[in-house]
Amino acid sequence: MGDVKLAMPPGHDTPAYFTRRITQLSSELDHGMQKWEAKRKKREEDQEEKRRKRLQPKGDSLQQLPK
Repeated sequence: MGDVKLAMPPGHDTPAYFTRRITQLSSELDHGMQKWEAKRKKREEDQEEKRRKRLQPKGDSLQQLPK
């Protein structure tokens, strides 16, 4: 069996292309991680808010009226 060569568009086999592509992929990964982190943080904040609301005793607002 002989060597298998993949057909690549012109210019896609240069070191400069690979450098650009690695930079692009790194940037895409960073962006995805930022979005994931923002979603995670929002989900945690939402869960904390739900937890705080559940822990408030009913009628709490009546107890806070000035005497």
